[in-house]
Amino acid sequence: MTDRFGMHPEVLGTEAIARFTRHLVELADPERLDRPVETCGDWTMADLIWHLTEVQSFWAWIIENRPAPVEAAVMPDRAVPAALRAQLIDANDRLCGALDKAPFDDPTWTWHPEHKTVDFSIRRQTHEALIHCFDAVLATGGPAPDVGSLLAADGFDELVTVMAGGVPEWADHKPGDRLLGVHAVDTGDRWLLDFGTISGRSPRGTDYIDEPTIVVVDPESSPTPSAELSGPALDLNLWAWGRGPIDGLTIHGDDDLVASLRTLIIDSTQ
Repeated sequence: MTDRFGMHPEVLGTEAIARFTRHLVELADPERLDRPVETCGDWTMADLIWHLTEVQSFWAWIIENRPAPVEAAVMPDRAVPAALRAQLIDANDRLCGALDKAPFDDPTWTWHPEHKTVDFSIRRQTHEALIHCFDAVLATGGPAPDVGSLLAADGFDELVTVMAGGVPEWADHKPGDRLLGVHAVDTGDRWLLDFGTISGRSPRGTDYIDEPTIVVVDPESSPTPSAELSGPALDLNLWAWGRGPIDGLTIHGDDDLVASLRTLIIDSTQ
């Protein structure tokens, strides 16, 4: 049996993608779509809705037409403000329908150099919808959705192993001299993060020299970390994505190393 992609793949999927997307739509007052979304720079609620519509429409096309090349993707035009919420629901229905029909281990295009199956999109789109749902929560002051601790832990893991971390096949990795231990106290999940660099030429021809990265390393064969960060998985995930304060987390050791993690994430995801 093929292994699923993710730390807790059993909690990923279209139920969560649909629930977070619809929660965002419910929070979006159709008379206040010009409301600022401060966690997304200069976006408004209308921009947030349109962004997720574009994302879900794109990945719906990719899954429906797998393994067609990305260059052939067909994208929608932005609806008038009054129709934006309905346009996002339509895109979400299409994405969830495509993912539900697709075997998780089917080959398909993804932007990741190594993970090229439907399962990558299932994981990425679950966390994309989750984080943007919280953008709407923070913008409107509305209620937060229910997020299980395993799902939140998987989100933090995706961030440090895929979105902002890891070593591609084409790169040479130079370990750093600082380690950060992270502990999700409600799930028991732990990460030991090495702050090193990568160098090499990407398949697109871009040269990287001592580009900062983080790598999850084996605690059994590593020295004592310079700092430790702990707290509930959701608090860790939201803080790491810049959607929550650090107040609910506990830091022991080098505060600057914890700040370095946020800086690296910002640089990798903006």
